[in-house]
Amino acid sequence: MCGGGIKNLFLIERIGHYVSLPIVSSEFMGYDPQSIEAMAFGWLASQRIAKNPLIVKKHKGLLGKITKFKS
Repeated sequence: MCGGGIKNLFLIERIGHYVSLPIVSSEFMGYDPQSIEAMAFGWLASQRIAKNPLIVKKHKGLLGKITKFKS
């Protein structure tokens, strides 16, 4: 696991209830859990900016919305 979920023991316990695999932190493999989550969201943002759709089975679409900030 990575990100904030790694700190949620209840979440880890519930996921463990439904899977038959050991649940470990990405830190176990040498990757900081918070860095992995940040990089994932960065990648998702770059895919949205590049207009690359997410494709899941037969469904495809752009994730997120780009908005402009007015000061």
